[in-house]
Amino acid sequence: MQYTVDDVFGLIGQFGWSQRTYFLLLGILQIFVAPQMLLNVFTGLDPTFECYEKNASSAAKPLINKCINNDPQECRISYTSEYKSFASEVCK
Repeated sequence: MQYTVDDVFGLIGQFGWSQRTYFLLLGILQIFVAPQMLLNVFTGLDPTFECYEKNASSAAKPLINKCINNDPQECRISYTSEYKSFASEVCK
């Protein structure tokens, strides 16, 4: 006799204690995995920015990816639209 999938589920049961145990254990593990998956989204970004001196005229030449005296409080920062991330590096 040849069994179909529905026949086998009818014989062994569809969602027994073993399946519930596996489901709950894998679900609990996802609680710890989810923050690690999202971590790359926030830490994998390398933005490009321009640093303008606060008191300088608008014609002053900006510093690219640097701040004056390495102090962001001394500049006006403008982020450009170009950035590097894990996703953009893989897609090249």
